[in-house]
Amino acid sequence: MVVARQVVAESRTEIPREGCITAAVWLIAPDSAMAPGMEIDAAKFDAEIGSLQQLPAAMNNNGNLFRPLSSNVYVEEVEKLRSAGKIAPMTILYDPNKTLLHLFAWSSTVTKIVFSSPFFWLLMTMNVVLSIVYYTALGNSESVDFFVDAHGWPWMSSFIYGFFGGLVTFMVVIHAGDCYARFFQQYNTVRAIEININTVINILRTHLPNDVFDGANELRATVARWVVAQVYLGFGWLPSYRENGVDEWAWAKVNEYGLISASDREALMKVPVGEYPITEITTSCSQLLWEYVKAGKIGDNVAAELGGQMRDIQNNFFALYATTEQPVPFAMYHYISLVNNLWLLLLAYQWIFYSYYWGIFACFLNVYAFLGLRELANNLAEPFGSDESDIPVFDFVVKWHTRVDNFIHLPVKFGEPLISRHESGVSQ
Repeated sequence: MVVARQVVAESRTEIPREGCITAAVWLIAPDSAMAPGMEIDAAKFDAEIGSLQQLPAAMNNNGNLFRPLSSNVYVEEVEKLRSAGKIAPMTILYDPNKTLLHLFAWSSTVTKIVFSSPFFWLLMTMNVVLSIVYYTALGNSESVDFFVDAHGWPWMSSFIYGFFGGLVTFMVVIHAGDCYARFFQQYNTVRAIEININTVINILRTHLPNDVFDGANELRATVARWVVAQVYLGFGWLPSYRENGVDEWAWAKVNEYGLISASDREALMKVPVGEYPITEITTSCSQLLWEYVKAGKIGDNVAAELGGQMRDIQNNFFALYATTEQPVPFAMYHYISLVNNLWLLLLAYQWIFYSYYWGIFACFLNVYAFLGLRELANNLAEPFGSDESDIPVFDFVVKWHTRVDNFIHLPVKFGEPLISRHESGVSQ
């Protein structure tokens, strides 16, 4: 998968201290009056402002937007899976302003896809061989625009095949646009799962701190483990990953990382053939949460929020399954491929009559454009697999798993002084 990003600056710019103070005051109170308790101790702020020159650790990602910067066991295991050719390569970041630099790229390009196609080499071989026979072996002369002498060879008017070419162009472009939309529909569903996970983390940290009741940390950890298990098994059960054994890898990792207990494993082993493990995880989580509600340890609103997010994760996976299990209709694929291939065969023949051997170059450009667009559309239509243009979902899984590890037991400290100061008011 390739993602463009604008490179704004090579280095960070430090903000003057006076600018920081002014900005802080304006953000807190754009008017002259401040709410009680919100006054700023300018001297203290000025003394501590130097700490702003040191960036938070979370910002030191070296421009890496899609996975943890530092390696961990999750990253290493995914890299092994990638080395085995079972999942997509990492996302390529590029600067769209450096066009000339990217023209010579090979990985994750249509050029690589086209040059890997046997049909491309069949078309070019046909055009080159016929051109050599026509011009060198038979000594025929080239034709010029509006006057074609085919020297007895079968020939078709450029008006006829040009009209057909316009029709093919329209069909291939529409098909490619539909496949591109299908690609981003599935990508947005993947990102919706990330939103659900982030929401679950926030709810667990804010509604289930250690001191809310005895055993809150155990419930928080259990729900967090099940959420992570959902994404491993959810993506592992996509059709393309089940075909190449990624589902077995995902099941092994869920057990190896301790995301499910022995009793959880036993329950999942009993899920009927053809069903999805994530369904049992979602149902079990909802049941567990309501047991805590009945015991009076959590409110029904907390159980409803967490259960709702777990169901949303499940439903987003079901949306992915529904899309991937119904590919582009075969009739559409067959029609586009047949018409496009017949058109390219005609082009490979017709171009031998024009511009002497320069016609080979013109044939190459046409074949590259039409065949490349069709092959790219085919790749975009099914974005879960090991193709270079596929979505690297297990890089996302690694990032989400690491995020859960980092935050799930981290107490919420932001705003703690304010809570302490107004503790009596909060408790009323």
